[in-house]
Amino acid sequence: MVEFYKYKETSEFLDPKSNYTHTQQTIEFRKHPLTGSWCRINIDRAKRPHTNNGTLKEVDKKILAIAKKTENCFFCPANVDKKTPKHQKHISPEGRLRNGQFILFPNLFPFAPYHGVGVLKEKHFVSLNNLDARTWENALETTIDWFKKVYSHDSAARFASFNFNYLMPAAASLIHPHIQPIVDKRADNGLDDILKKSWQYSHDNNSNFWQDLLDNDEERYIGKTGKSVYWHASFAPSCANEVVGIVCGKSSFLELDSHDIEGIADGIAKVLRGLYAQGVRSVNMTINSAPLNESLASFFYLNIRIVSRSLMVDDYTTDQGFMELLHKEPVISTIPETIAKNLREYF
Repeated sequence: MVEFYKYKETSEFLDPKSNYTHTQQTIEFRKHPLTGSWCRINIDRAKRPHTNNGTLKEVDKKILAIAKKTENCFFCPANVDKKTPKHQKHISPEGRLRNGQFILFPNLFPFAPYHGVGVLKEKHFVSLNNLDARTWENALETTIDWFKKVYSHDSAARFASFNFNYLMPAAASLIHPHIQPIVDKRADNGLDDILKKSWQYSHDNNSNFWQDLLDNDEERYIGKTGKSVYWHASFAPSCANEVVGIVCGKSSFLELDSHDIEGIADGIAKVLRGLYAQGVRSVNMTINSAPLNESLASFFYLNIRIVSRSLMVDDYTTDQGFMELLHKEPVISTIPETIAKNLREYF
């Protein structure tokens, strides 16, 4: 059975902000119900000083200034056909895959045997709240078609993912919004762990963790999109504002039908619009899938993970430090239950 385990500790000190009176802060430790990984939550950390905090208005002005300065990049319509790579003929005789404004081509600097880049819109800069469901539907339809073509060509390429870095704090090298789909010949560390833990949970409990999570996580439930896509805030997040979408009954990209794709696209658009309204400007996203040639729905459901990143200020400080990178324990200053409450109005 799914267990939402947490406990609290306090840290005590004499606070210089209040004439060195005795002060304490609460740190909540949460254990992920599937992976067993821990995170630490202290909402007071949101108040800590930064070299340059920057107001949201200033951040938006900075983003627009960067967008204007970098217009006419090689993802823009005037350049995309002249300056981006082409697929081999067995993938696309025309060299690139298109659907509406979405265009998919090979990554010029790949870190997987099959690594694509998909430009979401012709417009050079689009804010998170304006990346609508139709945009994501076009991207998903075309990328899944690419997955099929890759797997048909190379049956060892079975592990596919759909990934999104938005703006520089999320490691995007260009401001023009784009996704990066990948097909590997082995599961990456994150997917490998989640598949193994899902199977182990099924073996130990004779049930599907993802279905059990849907049935027992009302406190963090956000909403449903389409016929089968359920969204909730992660109990033990890996990064700030982590939201997870679960496609009930489907385990891989190749099992998705048009209703599933519509539901995923609509949910992504709603989450991004809600996060934008809460002040988020940069995100990472991935969609985890079972191997393309297997149906693992008895113990694993295809899932979408969206997390927010730091604001892009002049003296930028990353939200990933020694605890996250080297100790593998995220330090979070947002409460998952609050995230769920704030996002429900967008569903």
